[in-house]
Amino acid sequence: MPIYLEEEQKNWGPKPFKLYNWWLKNKSFINLVESKWGEYEVRGWMAFKLKEKLKVLKFDIKQWSRTQSGNKETNISYMTEEIQKLDAIDDTLGLEEEEIYDRNLLMKKLSIAMNCREAELIQKAKIRWAKYGVGPERVM
Repeated sequence: MPIYLEEEQKNWGPKPFKLYNWWLKNKSFINLVESKWGEYEVRGWMAFKLKEKLKVLKFDIKQWSRTQSGNKETNISYMTEEIQKLDAIDDTLGLEEEEIYDRNLLMKKLSIAMNCREAELIQKAKIRWAKYGVGPERVM
């Protein structure tokens, strides 16, 4: 039997930050959070320290996310071009063992990058649908 839960709507103030799932798949995000969290010096009681650290971390994450979004698209384009070049060589001359290894590595990295991009787009769409009530059924 399904359980229906209803939550009372309360305004808790501004949210510390949004967390996108694709960030957790990126090793540089984890390194950023670990390094920046240790750098922040905040005095006060624990809840205040947490709030202030999250506020500063939000700014650092925004900067990191902007650079990563651009890098993600650039990397996908670059990897796609490199794979196409290797495919063209394979069609004419055939690939050597090292080139086969490089192509397989590029394919693996491209798959990870595309999955991250897809996860980002899906999560952003779900947020938009929840916030504005525009679902895929209303788009068509």
